[in-house]
Amino acid sequence: MGNVFVDPDLQNKGIGLMIWKYIEQKYPNTKIWRTDTPGFSTRNHYFYVNKCGFKIYKINDPKDRKGSSYLLEKIMSNK
Repeated sequence: MGNVFVDPDLQNKGIGLMIWKYIEQKYPNTKIWRTDTPGFSTRNHYFYVNKCGFKIYKINDPKDRKGSSYLLEKIMSNK
């Protein structure tokens, strides 16, 4: 487990997607990837769902925008 962070000064340059593709390539036998992100981080939701292929499978405390969290998963199709 760990965190991935892209400095705000370097965002919107495709670096996050390059990092994610590298992680998937580095661990090719992974069957399911799971992550979570705060409910207020709508840019993260967009990134994981639209860029990386994750699906939101649960939202904890959906009525509390500040305290909610989105749980996402990506099932690798080649496994």
